[in-house]
Amino acid sequence: MVLDNLHKDMKAAGHPIKRFIERPLFEFRDEEKYTEHLPHPLDIEHLIIVDRDSLVDLLVLNDFPKHSKSLIVSQSGYPNYVIPIAKELLMKRKSLTVYLLHDSTQSRIAMKRSLADFALIPTGGHRMFNLGLEPEQVVYMRPLNPIQPARTKYGIPLDSIPYAILETALIYSITRGVPLLTGFAANGFVERK
Repeated sequence: MVLDNLHKDMKAAGHPIKRFIERPLFEFRDEEKYTEHLPHPLDIEHLIIVDRDSLVDLLVLNDFPKHSKSLIVSQSGYPNYVIPIAKELLMKRKSLTVYLLHDSTQSRIAMKRSLADFALIPTGGHRMFNLGLEPEQVVYMRPLNPIQPARTKYGIPLDSIPYAILETALIYSITRGVPLLTGFAANGFVERK
């Protein structure tokens, strides 16, 4: 994948990407480690379902749940002890919004299909909002040109975007209920052709 190749090249040049997650760390097998990154349960306003386990690690290790007042889980159910918390929140809070966050890679298609039958967390009756990137949106993200997204038909993993920019765009999009591309545009990361 593009990001793996970029990381290998930078590592070989003596400049590895800091906090690069090559595979799910399963850092949060221990519930205590995960919950120290969460806001107080009464402050949770959003449930974010991501397409890859490694995105859970990336977001939680960077305290995104606290910054966004969110509970984060992957579509595979990682970390598994978050599922009962998510179910309870969805039962008790009908106003809780469920966000789907995915790459512009082929995983987005699989995620959309699997969420139609998502039995781990019954999301029926809750507002669902697709925060994911689509390949046709990546075309406008010129700062990504160095990783040559055109070679992959604009299929890029979210974690190839500098984290500070990704976090800022995600928080902007979540708090305003707008697509992720709008969050990137509001923060100067999108150029219209």
